[in-house]
Amino acid sequence: MLNNLTIRGGLTLVISVFVAFLLIVIGVGYGALKLANSSLDETQHSAVALSHLKASSEKLLQVQLALGSYQTLFSVGKQTDELLSAAHKVLVESNKDFSSYMAGPFASEAEKKLAQSVEQARSALVDKAIEPEFKALTDFDFNTFRNIQGETANAFYAAYSKSIDTLQRVQMDSQRQQAETAAQRFQMATLLFAGIGAIASVGTTLVLTLILTFFFLKFFLKLFFLLFFLFKIFLFILF
Repeated sequence: MLNNLTIRGGLTLVISVFVAFLLIVIGVGYGALKLANSSLDETQHSAVALSHLKASSEKLLQVQLALGSYQTLFSVGKQTDELLSAAHKVLVESNKDFSSYMAGPFASEAEKKLAQSVEQARSALVDKAIEPEFKALTDFDFNTFRNIQGETANAFYAAYSKSIDTLQRVQMDSQRQQAETAAQRFQMATLLFAGIGAIASVGTTLVLTLILTFFFLKFFLKLFFLLFFLFKIFLFILF
């Protein structure tokens, strides 16, 4: 086969090998980048979900502090206009943040179950403590407010606090694992690029070297036979 190989054929072979290696690099690179991008998307989604969860919890705490402040300020004759309406707006924002988180998707079935547990504890806190507190303060029924705050709200908030802390820890662990996975996949993609690039370079150089060596050997063999033939003619003429 090599005996019939021309210079054009050799160059075509080298280019074909180079293109084949290039296509392999592109294919592997695309797959590695897609895998890395998938990890980054998961990490980003996890960060957004955690931010919604934290914002909802913090705003819920702000509402409770605002309700307590309203009672204290009102009892000493301080200005309380718009305080309840502003606190209720914060509660609405907290509900929206939590709804955004519950819209999912969730990283795992375990996270989904924990989220549902938090949802139940949060609903109980809002429906059976915070909303009744709003109503009591709106009606200036401070005795009822104090009863709810002392007997009902604390128990519901303790249950909510326990479940939300567990969920946030799971979220943070999941986010850390996703970040580590993304870093590992990116490192793997980089190594694959480097490895295949090196193999492509070495392989192409090797093929080119073999072809050039073959053509040089072929040339020198023809030159040797030509010189040998001329030498025989010279000897024939001489003797």
